[in-house]
Amino acid sequence: MDGTYRQTADGGIDVPPIVHEAARQDGLALQAYRMLLRWIPFADSHYTEWDRMPNCGYFFGGSYWYGLDTARTIPVYAVLSVIGPFDEKVAGCARERLMERAIAGIRYLAFTHDAGPPELVRVKGTNPFCSEKKWGGRDDSYFMATQTGYSVSSLAMASWVLWDRLDDETRMLVYKVVEHYADRWCDIEPRDGVYYDTQVEENSWVAQGIAAAADLLPGHPRNAHWRSRFRKWAANSLTTFRDRFNLDYHQHNDRSKGIPLSFINTSTLHPDYTTENHGFVHPTYLVLGINQRATHALFALMSGRQADPFALMNNEPLYDRTIKMCCQADGFMIPVQGQDWWYNRQHELLLTHAVLSVIHGNPDAARLERHALDRLEQIQTSNANGCFLEENGEACVIREGYQTARDFENWAAQDVLYVYLLHAFGGAGAAPSDRDEMGQRLSGVFSYPYGGFVVHRSGGQSTFSSFSWRNDVMGVTLGEPGIWLTVPSHASMTGVIRLDGHTGAPGLTNEEIVRDAGHVCLDTRRDGFGVTALIRRGGGELEQDVAFVSLPDGRTVYAERQRAVQDCSIRDSLTGLVGVRNETYKAVPESADGRRTLHLPAESVTFAGFCGDADDEERSFVDVPYVNLDGKIGYVLYGSNGVKYVNKHRYPRWKGVENTLILNDSGARELKAGETLPVFAVITLPNRDRGQTAAEAASSAMLSAADAPSVIVECGGDTIVYANFSFERVVLTGRKKRAAGEEIPLYEGTNRIRGGNVEWSLPAEARRAGYAAAVLHLSWETAGDACESSLDAVVSGDRIYLLNRSDLPITARLSGAILETARTLELAGGSFMELIRS
Repeated sequence: MDGTYRQTADGGIDVPPIVHEAARQDGLALQAYRMLLRWIPFADSHYTEWDRMPNCGYFFGGSYWYGLDTARTIPVYAVLSVIGPFDEKVAGCARERLMERAIAGIRYLAFTHDAGPPELVRVKGTNPFCSEKKWGGRDDSYFMATQTGYSVSSLAMASWVLWDRLDDETRMLVYKVVEHYADRWCDIEPRDGVYYDTQVEENSWVAQGIAAAADLLPGHPRNAHWRSRFRKWAANSLTTFRDRFNLDYHQHNDRSKGIPLSFINTSTLHPDYTTENHGFVHPTYLVLGINQRATHALFALMSGRQADPFALMNNEPLYDRTIKMCCQADGFMIPVQGQDWWYNRQHELLLTHAVLSVIHGNPDAARLERHALDRLEQIQTSNANGCFLEENGEACVIREGYQTARDFENWAAQDVLYVYLLHAFGGAGAAPSDRDEMGQRLSGVFSYPYGGFVVHRSGGQSTFSSFSWRNDVMGVTLGEPGIWLTVPSHASMTGVIRLDGHTGAPGLTNEEIVRDAGHVCLDTRRDGFGVTALIRRGGGELEQDVAFVSLPDGRTVYAERQRAVQDCSIRDSLTGLVGVRNETYKAVPESADGRRTLHLPAESVTFAGFCGDADDEERSFVDVPYVNLDGKIGYVLYGSNGVKYVNKHRYPRWKGVENTLILNDSGARELKAGETLPVFAVITLPNRDRGQTAAEAASSAMLSAADAPSVIVECGGDTIVYANFSFERVVLTGRKKRAAGEEIPLYEGTNRIRGGNVEWSLPAEARRAGYAAAVLHLSWETAGDACESSLDAVVSGDRIYLLNRSDLPITARLSGAILETARTLELAGGSFMELIRS
């Protein structure tokens, strides 16, 4: 001991007592605890003793980034060794072994940290950046050095739980580590940033590291200063521009004195409560500001204190306005601009929901937390070794040579541990919302103009659609299985178009990933939306007009038109792209039985999903009017050049077992300047089986010419979807053949029936897309040749006008919701009739 901090009578280091008597072991706490017990045998198999110093050991290799391999594991071992209803049969060992290995991990981390003896470094491992080196960030950049706040916080939590069992040497080692981090970073100013690489993550992990020292060592001479600086880092973790002006809020929440305006000096969130990391709105980095600051709230709960309000600032608006609006039924957040980590991240959303339920009393979070916990338990139950992610995680390579799915197991376990502790020391949380009521209440359209996307939820939680026009330009349609069936791959729908010899700047060619779009026009309604955008591929040699329309019942229509601005050589064109999950988890048979079946009009093909040493399988199909996937989602196609299914087994970077369905495989072609390709369009039908998809294909039609600067699609005989790609207001005209005796839908505007043809006219503003639902249905009989009949029906406001343009008498029957009862009308040749809506 160096004499700078001697609190107790015997010269020891004082820490706050844990209020063990307050811990409860029921409900969600007990469920999470049992899951952690089942994880212990897996973690135990990855423990290794370290012989450089007595009583030391490490987990999961011992030389991972920032010491996280051991740091995230030891709090689980520490807590289970002294708290909760331990069961040796489930854990596979006695509590004493958990305690011994937790302390061994504490000592290993403390000795190999920068604050420890200089000659003690971590073990040799596969990660060349960490192997046989210290951790702590002494010679690293700000980003890497501050990121050790994760591990410092985990080390502090494990040490605190076992403080009475630690010897003086180990206590002093821990003391030096947390002191080192707090002193190094507390006086640095939080960083500002929201685009591309948000500072939510960095600011909150610094707050987390400083909080470890401030919470663990309340009697330290610099504790008051640490706590003051922690509050600033925590407050500046989740901020919008509004917070920099909202002085009253900051003064109100400082119980001792007013806070100067400069206390908030960052904006880390867009005004619509989105933010970006890795160059797009990323679900992981949206929730990290909540999750990382929650470690302070845990210290407070476990010691019987109130959490500092600045560690909770903006949790609620971020959650209510953005996070939960993008959550599917099992509590997982849908990555509307794609995902570059692994898909099964229920653990991190589970913790977010738990924080909002226990700390903030949010009923919707309480509902979603239960579903997320159940889902994660199903995944764990499916893995024979008790792990949370992938049973054969070493085979799931994220970075070749030194990072696999196994490396993230302890992250999942620590999140489950913190959920357990939140409920054990914070109670059951909010009473959960009724699932159906919540689903209906959260239905609707939600636009995020700064994040660059729009979301439509319909049918409770049965359908989800979104379109993103910035960062990753893509359209997504999901049914009840959510991302268990189809996933938001980068360039979903908009596709991959590779050009030879283009002049574009690397990274901005919009070939593999579409980074941006121009001339974006979004129209939202209460129950749907329409959007158009212009994508420039390569160096601008090829332009792709796209439209995405989401209908009230969850169906969507995607349409595109490609045209050459200059002569260009297209090496590959794969649009109408859909990512397909094909996982195997025996406890999730409804969504993850390891097979996907593609249904076509004449055949069905089943693909087995797995990640391993096998060649990818490709199947192509031509002249296909529709396909259906697994009897759960259908696609009706117009202008497709062929369908391809790629059953992948090898992945350059693992995210899960993800296949690719390409609805418009156009291959290679040469285009001359000014040449335009025919329109491609797809109607997506969530929650439809093969028969329903075939019926929709039979009752739907492309009404516009394939080479027109517009798209009109009739969906299921009851809705017209349109997109005007021109830069002028136009009247769009659509035509289709009419079968004898066929009932004809009537839409707002002019509807013309000419013998065997039907024509609709719709005014459309420049660069607009939208939809019109049929307001009436018309059928009629005529005494003469039906081919000579001619009838106009104009629906305008509360008026319906019928004009018989032929010489033949017509008996017309009108029905629909806008009439109280069906009406049968007699129209003499050349006659006109006006009706008023009921």
